[in-house]
Amino acid sequence: MNIIELFAGASGLAQGFKRSGQYDIAAMYDIFKPARQSYLAYDPKANYVLKDVRELQASEVHQQLDGRTLHGIVGGPPCQGFSLAGKRLTNNDINDLVLAYGRVINLLKPSFLVMENVPQLLYHPLFKKLLENLQENYRISYAILNAARYGTPQTRHRFFLIAYQRDYGITPTFPSPTHGKRGQLIYAYHLTESTHRISLDEENVEAILGADPVIAREVAQQTFIVNNIIDESLKPFVTVGDAISDVSGVCDEQQGVICYSSEPVSEYQKALRNGNAAVANCTARQHRESMLKMILSLREGGIVQVNDEAGSKRYYSQAYGRLHRDGLARTLTTYFQNAGSGRFLHYEQPRTLTIREAARLQGFPDSFVFYGNLEDQMQLVGNAVPLPLAEAVGRHVAAEIGHCLPD
Repeated sequence: MNIIELFAGASGLAQGFKRSGQYDIAAMYDIFKPARQSYLAYDPKANYVLKDVRELQASEVHQQLDGRTLHGIVGGPPCQGFSLAGKRLTNNDINDLVLAYGRVINLLKPSFLVMENVPQLLYHPLFKKLLENLQENYRISYAILNAARYGTPQTRHRFFLIAYQRDYGITPTFPSPTHGKRGQLIYAYHLTESTHRISLDEENVEAILGADPVIAREVAQQTFIVNNIIDESLKPFVTVGDAISDVSGVCDEQQGVICYSSEPVSEYQKALRNGNAAVANCTARQHRESMLKMILSLREGGIVQVNDEAGSKRYYSQAYGRLHRDGLARTLTTYFQNAGSGRFLHYEQPRTLTIREAARLQGFPDSFVFYGNLEDQMQLVGNAVPLPLAEAVGRHVAAEIGHCLPD
């Protein structure tokens, strides 16, 4: 099946679809030059077009397709403006890109579409407008999925909308979880005591996954959300240690290149290695002396604590927190090398995550090199859809509707 990706960035969504073995990426569109540079270095034959989606015309896409049938459109409009990490500005111009996505859908009328975003999009007035634009031609379902349930070492809640042309008579559903095995010992960040590894079961899985109250409430209300039952056939969650323990050595500060520090210890690591002796994007941030002192004071999995006026200990919710090798990472943002922006401190070393370590937590292969300055690279990694989650969605869509699609 031929797909195009809008707002492609580093193309985590389309890459995941392609990795399922069911799709070809006909074209990708974005205005961010480091994104195009990064993707073309990974796949020089790719058709990555620097283009504002608001100006994209059907004729341009058909030219890129070169006679091929367009089956699907995927993409995630930029989420600044309604993310909890942003200012949630109702009239922010960037939010109009959501409607630009809908405009391209109505121009090209693909057989299916998949849109990804932050869960808070559900509360935004533009979401209702988007549904109104699509409902005449498509059957639509939407849900909040957690990337950890699909083999990503990160508790990343994301909104997914899937739509199929009404003529097919199929209402979209969502892939069943593949990970979350009962009995797995996993680190629980919400417990501040030293006894921090707990056995995974139905009662504590949502605490482990770490949904904030707004998301948790919305998840409970969603008609189409995948249920939370832990099945005996599920695989264990992929942990931080499973993802990055083999790339934690000393890097070449000049080149941002690191030799693998050990043999791979997990199937996840084996799958992402590029077969070379070194991997790029490993420059570590140099922290101020005061910050370094604070980091060194934290135990693995710990978080900065302060005393209130009564002398009771209080903890920041996630900021200035160490990861734990036996736990799941929290949602990566586009500022993950800033210790104060989330739980982004390495579980062992006195620093925040490198670009490569964060890319591992998103499921990018080591052969994918991120270009631009460090802020550009953080944006590319932090905004991406985790590849294991994208692959699961792509595989599910192919199984559900693939037999209906034209050649």
